[in-house]
Amino acid sequence: MELITRNPARGREVSRYAPRRYRRALTATEQGLIISTPHRARVGALVMMLAGLRRGELIPLTWDDIDLDALKISVTKSAESRNSNRLIVKSGTKTSWGRVVDITLDLALELQKAKTVARSKYVCPRADGEMHTLMSWRRMWDSYIKALRKAPGADQTSIQEITAHYLRHTYATLLYLSGVDVLTAAKLLGHSNVKTTIAIYTHLDDLMLSKSVDKLDSYLSSALFRSPA
Repeated sequence: MELITRNPARGREVSRYAPRRYRRALTATEQGLIISTPHRARVGALVMMLAGLRRGELIPLTWDDIDLDALKISVTKSAESRNSNRLIVKSGTKTSWGRVVDITLDLALELQKAKTVARSKYVCPRADGEMHTLMSWRRMWDSYIKALRKAPGADQTSIQEITAHYLRHTYATLLYLSGVDVLTAAKLLGHSNVKTTIAIYTHLDDLMLSKSVDKLDSYLSSALFRSPA
């Protein structure tokens, strides 16, 4: 046996567009809990999961940014922290001047119901109706995760952590599973470089291939290589 004396990965470049490992898509059970669990963070979670907004894009989002008749969300601003609890709103998004996201009818109906009873101009505000600070967002989100863990059906899964990144990655995965082409997905996700989207789609291709082989292995084990009685 040959002794390995050097790291074979040393010197190899890792693309900065590769999806980060800690970002995952929600399971079908988790997605169902996001949809069905009442909480003041629910509408915001739906927007991130079904329209792909980043947390910084959701926080300053107002009802005026949403055209329910045209089924569109205009993402033209984002909130960012500058070493303080207070968030600063700036024009444009993390990677561009902004984008327009087409939304599904199901999401539009949920937003219409929420808008009818809304007491704030913000889609996902603080309890007092104002825009979130970092601390108020964290308190709300911690409360939301606790509500999800206690919700009916939560015993079917083990919810350890759900973040805004996970919800956005779920949106990217739903686009992939729906057959949306990579260029369109890049525009909807607001990726300034399509290589970022290609990396996500390639990663999902690999996952789907692995699952397909697992299914084949299961079939062969049960149908062809089954031990005789």
